[in-house]
Amino acid sequence: MKIQKKSPDGKQIKMEIKYSILSLIMYSMAFLLVFELSIRGYTLIYFSFNEHSVLYAFISLLLAIIYNDAAFYWSHRFMHIKGIFKYVHLQHHKSKNPSPFSMLSFHPYETVINAIVYILIAFIIPIHPITLGVFLLYNLFNNVAGHDGYEIMSEKSRKHWLLGKFNTITNHDTHHAKPNFNYGNYFIFWDWAMNTLYKNEEG
Repeated sequence: MKIQKKSPDGKQIKMEIKYSILSLIMYSMAFLLVFELSIRGYTLIYFSFNEHSVLYAFISLLLAIIYNDAAFYWSHRFMHIKGIFKYVHLQHHKSKNPSPFSMLSFHPYETVINAIVYILIAFIIPIHPITLGVFLLYNLFNNVAGHDGYEIMSEKSRKHWLLGKFNTITNHDTHHAKPNFNYGNYFIFWDWAMNTLYKNEEG
């Protein structure tokens, strides 16, 4: 179900690709740094499942998701502060009608903030590289979907008592159109708690 009637034009797509490539280079450098620090034992990343139970691997995945959901919300709110927005987050909001390419279309300052949010996981949660990889894949899928411009859940599902607690593609698309609402990432909890959830998207 197409959320906005129009599709992004070629000029927007080119801009998004340019900034996305820059973001990918910066993210790659950040994760190489984390990898090097992990090898040297400066992070909480562990390389053998014998160090923790298999059950803990699932628990650490949930902890990473919960942490990232909170950290994303508050860092996102920070980037929307007047006086900071135009220098950090405006580039991303130039994609008022988002496409999958806008997922990483960030100003370098925003890329640094986002990278720090991800990097901190390695220092606050004991986590196996495979678990971290699963988390990053989930995050990738979630963010590509969030900028896709097509809602995959029915309106009934989005209003479901449980499914309605997850952030939807429509939620984030609405954020691009109405920047003062729907700052969340995976769930609507923080938007609901802080009264920033767009009224038509409550589950």
